Amino acid sequence: MEEIIKTQKAYKKLGFTYLETPEIITTLNQLLSNYIVHYLTLINFKRIK
Repeated sequence: MEEIIKTQKAYKKLGFTYLETPEIITTLNQLLSNYIVHYLTLINFKRIK
């Protein structure tokens, strides 16, 4: 049983298909970059006051 789990791809373990994975990665990268921009803008805004 452990050998089967080790040989499976990470996206299969999470329940996604091979074709869904790039779309999910792109969406998460966009979300992360938006969060970083928002956070840095907030920090900069606090320094001005």
